[in-house]
Amino acid sequence: PSEGWIAFVNGTPEVLLVETKTYTVSLTYDWGIGPLTRVAVSRDGLLAAVGGSGGKIANWDWDFG
Repeated sequence: PSEGWIAFVNGTPEVLLVETKTYTVSLTYDWGIGPLTRVAVSRDGLLAAVGGSGGKIANWDWDFG
């Protein structure tokens, strides 16, 4: 999403944000929608969304500021 970060999900309730310099999980977010199965980021990198296994979605502005 942002230079230096990768967002991914692995079937847990959290989206994991990995710093590409160290390849370590730096931040996690639990959106409260159950196990996450998908993550997407807008082309401009300003918006992101996750999808849960129960059909729910959560979206947010991508801002580390």
